[in-house]
Amino acid sequence: MRCICSAILCFFFSMPVAEYWFLVQSLALYGLCSCVVRLTALASDNAYLGVYCWVGRVLFLLQAALLILCVLIPVVPWAVWIHGKLTDLYYVDTFCCAAFFTVRGIMTKSWESRYTLTGCTIFGTGLLVNLLFSNRFEPIRFYWQFEWCGLLLVLLFGAMMVSRNRRILQENDMLTNHLEEQVKKRTKEVTQLLEERKAFFSDMAHDLKAPVFATRSFIEAIRKSNVGVDAELQGYLDQAEAKQWEMARRLQGLSAINALDKIEGEKSRVSLRELLREIDDIHRGEAEVQAVYLTVEPPGEDVFLMAQPEKLHILFENLIYNALRATPPGGSITVSALAEDGRIHVAVEDTGCGIPEEELSLIFRRFYVGANNRETGTGLGLYIVHSIVAELGGTISVQSTVGKGTKFLMEFPRYDASFRNSLAEG
Repeated sequence: MRCICSAILCFFFSMPVAEYWFLVQSLALYGLCSCVVRLTALASDNAYLGVYCWVGRVLFLLQAALLILCVLIPVVPWAVWIHGKLTDLYYVDTFCCAAFFTVRGIMTKSWESRYTLTGCTIFGTGLLVNLLFSNRFEPIRFYWQFEWCGLLLVLLFGAMMVSRNRRILQENDMLTNHLEEQVKKRTKEVTQLLEERKAFFSDMAHDLKAPVFATRSFIEAIRKSNVGVDAELQGYLDQAEAKQWEMARRLQGLSAINALDKIEGEKSRVSLRELLREIDDIHRGEAEVQAVYLTVEPPGEDVFLMAQPEKLHILFENLIYNALRATPPGGSITVSALAEDGRIHVAVEDTGCGIPEEELSLIFRRFYVGANNRETGTGLGLYIVHSIVAELGGTISVQSTVGKGTKFLMEFPRYDASFRNSLAEG
């Protein structure tokens, strides 16, 4: 930094108009005074008030007038006297502004007030010495008295900025710790709320099973005895049985959701090839009983999913059961998978009755039952499938043609250490 300042001074001395080199010193002093006012204003929390705006304008006009007089000094001799008086006025104005903002900082109990108070004392002392002893004797140790004042101010405000930065870092740490504590607290509360919800639904499903099935038994008993059952009563029994069956389906779905919620534990790497082999072993017997051909096509290379294996089994179980219900004897179900571009693509396709086009946008809704499953569906199988896919960070879509079949397409992120390493090296 000293080399740069020396180079600037040498440049001004080497100019043809060498008498103007002192402009560098004047500009430095004006910059020092502006920084004093600015820093004291910041320390008083009044940096953007109208007072500071007006102060800045007045000081800027004084600086402009002083620079014009500096240019006129070599040409107009009387400009030296005016420049000296105006300079003293400029320094006095700077001190008054700094003192004003320092007092405001002390009143607002700003922590920087001790720095600004010390700075005003130094500046005021330097100003007093400059006014009383200006040009009375040679500078001490290469600097005039007011220049030593500026050096002390630079050191003082530098210490203030260091202290301010340390304080900001401490406040940031405190805020971060507070936010972490709040997040932990809220997470604990949400987790507790979810656990209470799970327990409530589990207890409700368990308690409702007895009256629901008892109602079914009463209806069956009335039908079998056929005592006093006329056409009108028969209609009421049919409606009661339909509502009872609807309630039973809802309870069955609620039990399925409770079973899914009870699956806990950390996610682990699951081999897709091994998973599909297990799916084939579990469901091949059921498909053969219904005379449906089940084909499982694993990917060419083994890839991994980061998931809970139990949930993956529930996902494929729901899709294959739906396909078995929709596929007539002699039909086929194909489960295929491939890895491409860091993603895993899985498809479950059947040659069943298909899904009407108007139902395709509704099948993933909770408790929605399509026209083909009014008697047996719970309306939760595909909802659970969609929830599991979303939990794994994947997507699911469906393609279907009535009378030809349905194809569910799923896409998951690929969790393979070797694949991630190859991406990082690339």
